[in-house]
Amino acid sequence: MTQYDVDASLMTVIITIPPTDQDRYAQIKDSLHDWRLRWAADIRYTFTTAIPDHSVRRQQWQKGVVVAAPKHAIDQLPNGIMGHQIPNLEPVWGLSAQVRDVTYQMKGTEVHGSKHFAPGTEVYPHQRRSGDGYARAYVTGLHKEKNKFFTVVMATFRLKNWQAVLLDNPIVIYSMRNFGMHGWIGKAGDKEEAEQYAKGMNWRISEIEQGRMNPQWKMR
Repeated sequence: MTQYDVDASLMTVIITIPPTDQDRYAQIKDSLHDWRLRWAADIRYTFTTAIPDHSVRRQQWQKGVVVAAPKHAIDQLPNGIMGHQIPNLEPVWGLSAQVRDVTYQMKGTEVHGSKHFAPGTEVYPHQRRSGDGYARAYVTGLHKEKNKFFTVVMATFRLKNWQAVLLDNPIVIYSMRNFGMHGWIGKAGDKEEAEQYAKGMNWRISEIEQGRMNPQWKMR
């Protein structure tokens, strides 16, 4: 993961283009492109994401862009852009693991690694979401086909080499806050808790690989 320094002058905003006619949309989009070129040296990071569209009754998603830049650059965003400030995406303690190189059948199709992640992919498991003994959890990682970060519930026994790590990729940190449930969000004691998760999961995976534990365990 790529580290970045915490900057007190940094502002992080989600920007969107509100509904408008096609010509106006194109104008705003071009203006935003020009803004990004002008302030390229000042923009710390930027990435696209999905955000809820509250303008419709049934929940739908629209594309937004997360931008972190100094306030003087944010203040120069072009007219027509909607910007919503969010807390800066500072590093947090959490977990990393690797997708095991296993093959299995799913609905008649052979799957390598997992349905969404290739074998060996580094992924970032969230915390426990239910009382199932952490048999399944939300996991954020780079999708093997879409080549973008993706959050999904998956069986934790498909992961190995669990570690407590400082999560410093802004996309992963944003996903922990907003997608799935029970992401790592920088609470006191998270480092120690992540270390306990890693220790317990590495023991379980070792037991599974040596045939001493069924993958679908249930904690008592």
